[in-house]
Amino acid sequence: KGHVLNVSISPFVPKAHTPFEWLPQLELEEGKRRINFIRERLQSHRVKVKWNNPEASWLEGIFSRGDRRLTRVLLEAWQNGAHFDSWSEHLNIDIWKEALKRCNLDPDFYILREREHDEVLPWEHIHSGISKEFLLSEWQKAMDGKTTPDCRQYCSNCGVCSDNDISPVLFDTWHPLEEKKGLKPKQPNEQGKTYRLCFTKLEKTKYLSQLELIKVFIRAFRRAGMDIVYSSGYHPMPKLSFAIALPVGTESLNEIVDVQAKNIQNTSLTIRKINNELPSGIRVLSMEEIGIKETPPRIKESYFYIQMNGYFNKEAVDRFLMSKSCLAVKKRRNSETTVDIRSQVKALNVLSNSELELIVRYGKGPELKPAEIIKNVFTLHDSQIEGMRILKTKSIII
Repeated sequence: KGHVLNVSISPFVPKAHTPFEWLPQLELEEGKRRINFIRERLQSHRVKVKWNNPEASWLEGIFSRGDRRLTRVLLEAWQNGAHFDSWSEHLNIDIWKEALKRCNLDPDFYILREREHDEVLPWEHIHSGISKEFLLSEWQKAMDGKTTPDCRQYCSNCGVCSDNDISPVLFDTWHPLEEKKGLKPKQPNEQGKTYRLCFTKLEKTKYLSQLELIKVFIRAFRRAGMDIVYSSGYHPMPKLSFAIALPVGTESLNEIVDVQAKNIQNTSLTIRKINNELPSGIRVLSMEEIGIKETPPRIKESYFYIQMNGYFNKEAVDRFLMSKSCLAVKKRRNSETTVDIRSQVKALNVLSNSELELIVRYGKGPELKPAEIIKNVFTLHDSQIEGMRILKTKSIII
């Protein structure tokens, strides 16, 4: 009661160097029929049926007992778009059928044909250590419904072990360890002080996501020898918080991160050590102690410099500034929210025919990225926005 039965089914694929290397494989359509037969009769919330794609097994069967002529088939299929075929969503069996046809090869020759025991097989020149006589004897036992025990009972003389001194190593009887009480979560020994760092994020580092940026700073702090304060609990994490997540693709001259650390005597020396461990484009400009502060820094306003790349329209700017509201849709993974851009934009200043200054104010509720604001103000496509340079020049902290 309450248990789920997992059933896995797959068409059998005879392989080389096994007792079944002479046997035919199940036809593709017959394999599909049998799998559907089982699935239809095991439809229950307590039975979960998994199956291997019969078309993938069909292709596996061809190459499992194929010859060197299949090299041309492999190349032909690859040139026609066969990539990542181990994933069912990428497998297009028609490409492989067409490749076999172009190379004048019949797939049934590899799949459905039963080999004679005296036939010279394409892989016989490869010596696996097991003799053909042993494989034939195992094939006969399989036809008779008999089994061969493993090597723990006695040697089957398969031919792999050439030294009589070789013997199977058996696993000792397992004895469970005594149950012990788990460790209690560690508590931080010292509170430390909070330091506010102002840094740049330019050039190629603009493509770093917020999570990647956090990892960059954690590694830089560690390599610089900073004594960072960690959170308590079973999974301690460095205590650092960023003011706001900068959108991917946007550069900045003024990003802010607060970090709690101990035993910092010289902030100028610490800045130099941190910068030595940061990638090109990220540089710490200042570091000041702000006491003990647990809450992350809050940004009231941000200033952005934008190069329009030929998409500037003065009428669109005037129309936006004169409007009382400008609604746009903010799309998330599973929902959409309507946002008033006009209330979010404090100012949109024209610097030249190709340059703008955008001042964004932050409040409660969903907010649009600078690129999304420009896209809606000038009615642009995503491809037109991608080439623009968006640079944050200043932030005002509450």
